[in-house]
Amino acid sequence: MKLKSKLTIIVILGAICLLAGPTSAKRYMEYLDRGMTVLNLGSGKVYVGWRMFGTDPCDIGFNIYRNSVKLNSSPVMTSTNWLDTGVNLSQANTYLIRPVIDGQEQPQDTAFTLPAYAPLAYDTPDPYGFNPAKHLAIPFADSIDKVAVGDLNGDGKYDYIIKHPQGVFDPGKKVTPHTETFKIAAYNSDGTFMWEVDLWWNIVLGIWWSPVIVYDLNSDGKAEVVAKTAPTDVDYRNEDGRVLTGPEWFTVFDGETGEELATEDWIARGNICDWGDCSGNRVNRNMMAVAYLDGVRPSLIIFRGIYEKMVAQAWNFNQDNTLEFLWEWDRAYDAGGGFHSIHVGDIDGDGKDEILNGSIAIDDDGTTMWDTQEGHGDRFYLSDIDPDLAGLEVFYIQEAPGVYENPLHLTDAATGALIWGYGDDSYGDVGRGLVGDIDPTHRGMECWSANTAAGLLSSEGVRINERPSYANTFVCDRSVWWDDDLLRELTQEGRLLKFNYNLTDGSCQRIGTCGGEVMLTGDVIGDWREEIISLHNGEFRVYTPMIVTPHRFYTFMHDPIYRIDVSSSSVGYPQSAYTSFYMGDGMAPPPQPQIKLAGHWIYGDFTGDNIVNNEDLPYLLELWLVDDCNETAELDLNGDCIINSYEFSVLAENWLEGTE
Repeated sequence: MKLKSKLTIIVILGAICLLAGPTSAKRYMEYLDRGMTVLNLGSGKVYVGWRMFGTDPCDIGFNIYRNSVKLNSSPVMTSTNWLDTGVNLSQANTYLIRPVIDGQEQPQDTAFTLPAYAPLAYDTPDPYGFNPAKHLAIPFADSIDKVAVGDLNGDGKYDYIIKHPQGVFDPGKKVTPHTETFKIAAYNSDGTFMWEVDLWWNIVLGIWWSPVIVYDLNSDGKAEVVAKTAPTDVDYRNEDGRVLTGPEWFTVFDGETGEELATEDWIARGNICDWGDCSGNRVNRNMMAVAYLDGVRPSLIIFRGIYEKMVAQAWNFNQDNTLEFLWEWDRAYDAGGGFHSIHVGDIDGDGKDEILNGSIAIDDDGTTMWDTQEGHGDRFYLSDIDPDLAGLEVFYIQEAPGVYENPLHLTDAATGALIWGYGDDSYGDVGRGLVGDIDPTHRGMECWSANTAAGLLSSEGVRINERPSYANTFVCDRSVWWDDDLLRELTQEGRLLKFNYNLTDGSCQRIGTCGGEVMLTGDVIGDWREEIISLHNGEFRVYTPMIVTPHRFYTFMHDPIYRIDVSSSSVGYPQSAYTSFYMGDGMAPPPQPQIKLAGHWIYGDFTGDNIVNNEDLPYLLELWLVDDCNETAELDLNGDCIINSYEFSVLAENWLEGTE
């Protein structure tokens, strides 16, 4: 059943928020700090950026202080960044961000000290315009295969998991015995090394043998690291370097220490020929994802098979460090329906996540919802692509002529029904593609692919331009929210690009340089815009925007689809993350996410028994209408020095909820 929401729009000083009345249980999401960034831009200018939480009131404001002096005349309510000018950079400067709720400034929230004579945020001025600030640089001599982020130690900051070296083998091509082994290395948010695990010889050096995902699976406030594992005492590789025998597992590692917490069997190989060939190719296609199957807690989903036989399993990781099996989905499909990535989201509006395993949607209970019958492809994307249509859409880029009817198509995510298709069998294996709002003159997100004939398509499936290109090279690496508008920028081989929508040749303008191979993009620090993580000149680098924007959104990492998209980026083919709402020019205010923060006390649990219930009411009633700042300090939420209907409404919202 699709639940309806009562919607309320609040307009305050130009900041528009969309409040959704609670229609389903709140899901656990990460507690994060404000992600404050303070960058020296030179000439007495300092950029300050911070996060707005998904749990913040939509009419929240912020005060900014430098060395205890408030910089803003009234609370900042339309942005989460600030350009400070006339700063004496020969001295240390401490910046504070303090939230303002219902006109009351809250206690100090976040502080950051920029040291005297701090270096410029960028190495050299970028001749193309927008300097990307190098937020973090970790010396890293090895190549990198995948990067993931998660709060490993519970401090509210994203830490980094690096799988290295780069995978060199694809099971569909020639494999030889590899001379290196995959390692999983953990680094703190400031670049400090934490731990490393060696996956050893039986995890072949390629992405399809070695899925790794990072997420707070037991909602204790610290992320776990999950990897496909195998024995480290017997080498099961055959003379070709393939592993077709021996145990296969998945292991949950403690994100803070690297300690093994739990291990269970991976989906069994069985007869390797059942997966589509007998060479050991298709049996060795493995992936992972995270889904909120009950709408509250995250579950781990593991996958085997893409082209013909496909199996998925769902597991819960509990706070007693045990793995609990939920269900198995099994499908033999001669034409192949899987893709090289997984997308997850509540596509039918029931508050629970469904799993898009390529052309097939799996319901939260492990049953098949729908199948497009278009077969296998490389890339697809889930979001609100056409904002004029109800619900979410999926843009598919197909691979197999003779199987697909539409090499490019937009599909209704709730039903799997075709919205529009483009092209025919002559398109062959289309391969790569992207989606994003890069042209404000056409409503919705634009869609494009490697196919020249298709060009750039509108959200309605109409050809509106040539496909994006730069220096006569097709642009289809990643999309990223980077500059000060609502359009999406593009990355290609270390370049930051902006689509020239006012021209008809599909050309892109270079607006900056991020250097090296892009390993991950996501809203990791600062405001809602995205960081670019790359490996360049022997450094693991995190680049962040330092352009002031007038637009304000809660951190995208508190958006359910976006957060899972970022976690899935460490599995399968490279991909960008997308929000559960239409993000682009002419957008409506996004709804506030229905979330609660994992591992953190919620208001109303005064007895500390991890649930808000009748036992907690006396604590609130004892101070009811007491007008005394000292007496009410511990329970006063909005700083008005009185316990009244505001505190009671928050307690009521958390009724029978708690930190589990």
